Amino acid sequence: MSHGADEKHQANPKVLVGIILGTKGVYGELKIQPHTDNLDRFLPGSKLLLLDELVEIEHSRFERGNYIVKINNIDTLEQARDLQGDILEIHSEYLSSTSTDVYYYYHILDMDVWTRDGEYLGKISEIISTGSNDVYVVSGEGRDILIPALSEVVLDVDVDVRKMVVNLQEFL
Repeated sequence: MSHGADEKHQANPKVLVGIILGTKGVYGELKIQPHTDNLDRFLPGSKLLLLDELVEIEHSRFERGNYIVKINNIDTLEQARDLQGDILEIHSEYLSSTSTDVYYYYHILDMDVWTRDGEYLGKISEIISTGSNDVYVVSGEGRDILIPALSEVVLDVDVDVRKMVVNLQEFL
């Protein structure tokens, strides 16, 4: 994930809202996998960051779980093809306030993970989106542990102290 651990060191971290999966048609449309609960971000006129440049969505439509969007200044298949795998972001200052049980990737990445019994498991090194729920990759002591982001497994998240408590027995 290219939006990784450096975000937490920035005064104004960026937040992932979509991944460019590929192209659609010959006029520069992009197929976007959304990574946001606020799907208004893909409406015409919305401004997003692409390669640290502000771009504007000209038009969009929802198609089979993804968005097909046309971004200003991307007008050919070749231009669109060059963006495959890149990400669309926003600055965190543009986030709407979240409820206490909603966290953004930059909140979770590099967070310490502990079991409810006090065993240190490691740090979250990656977040995998599966479609149904995220999976946290916890790296520590020479091995990775995959932890589903489910309420019965993730018992507590404290963003301020960068600590997550999990109940491994719920999914082992």
